[in-house]
Order: sequence, then C-alpha cells, then structure tokens
Amino acid sequence: MTDQSEYYFSEEALALMERPDDVMAGFERGQTLQAQMGFSPDAMCDFYEEAQNLIREELYQDGADAFIFLTTLNPMVSEFWIGLGWCEYSQGHLQEALIAFKWACAADACKIEPYLFAVDCCLRMGDKQQAEAIAAHAMEVGRTEEKYRDLYEKAKILKESIRNG
Repeated sequence: MTDQSEYYFSEEALALMERPDDVMAGFERGQTLQAQMGFSPDAMCDFYEEAQNLIREELYQDGADAFIFLTTLNPMVSEFWIGLGWCEYSQGHLQEALIAFKWACAADACKIEPYLFAVDCCLRMGDKQQAEAIAAHAMEVGRTEEKYRDLYEKAKILKESIRNG
C-alpha cells in the first residue's frame, strides 16, 4: 500500500485553519491555500486527475465539487477553472459555467479555450453583446503583448463569427 499522507490535511495545516488571521496574512504574502496547507504539486496533479475522471464518468456535480476544492486551494490554475466550468456547463448551469470560464481567462489570459467556452455560454443564454465583449477582451489581451499574438488572431475570428452569426 502506498503512503497517501500527502493527500490529507496535516496536523500543522489543521492548526493553521484554526487561525484565520494567519491564513489571511499568507494570502497577503501571495501564498495560495495550496502552499499554506502544504499540498505538493504532485498531489495537486493527482487531485486534478481524479476530478477529470469524474468528468469522464459524467459525474458532473461530483466533478464540480472536486474542482471547487481545487480552485479554492489554488485559484491561479486555469485548468481548474475550466474543469469547473465544464462541469457546470454539462449540468446546464450556464451562468455558473460562464463565471468559471471568466476566472480561467483571468488565471491565464493567453489561452483561447476559456474565451471560446465563455462565448458559447453567452450565446446559449442569448447574450450576444456579452459574447462580443468577451471576444473583444481576448483581442485586447492579444494585442497588448507579442507573446499573446496568436490569441489576438483567434479572438478576432471569434468576434467576426459572433457578429455574422
């Protein structure tokens, strides 16, 4: 049997959770809850893989719960937000999915996928104006830095397809 202790809250982590002021101070220092709780990148990858398995098994509410856990531990990982968005989308919770996809865009502005998913949510909700605004935002991000140039080109095509849509 393998050691699974890295997947549980340590005594130190549980003690820290009883001191919200210390947790908040950690946030102010730029530490995620993942770092403060001592979860390794490997453990986070394992958690992510398990959450992905829930999607593959079409257990979308359980998947959403798993991705909420992941985004709470580290909100700066866009894949966690995309997973949450996908679970909400798959349950027909378009507004919740849209929020998650917007967070994914904020966590990693150069990925086109969350913009595409967010636009799809808007269009399914009948909000063409917001869909265009999201595409325009992606274009602006892509226009600002050379490393995001590909995002700009894809967002430009996206915005045109919404208009012609």
